[in-house]
Amino acid sequence: MTTRTPVGPCNNLALRKAARYLGATYDRALAPIGLRSTQFSILQLLSVQGS
Repeated sequence: MTTRTPVGPCNNLALRKAARYLGATYDRALAPIGLRSTQFSILQLLSVQGS
């Protein structure tokens, strides 16, 4: 006989929703200068590391 452990609430969906919400928030904030949050992240990384 196999005993199953009860599964608690899964936070995966909540985390994915939060990540999408934050990404969209950054995209809206950066839209006036023509950047997306992913592009900004790359530029920020390059500025920290130098050329």
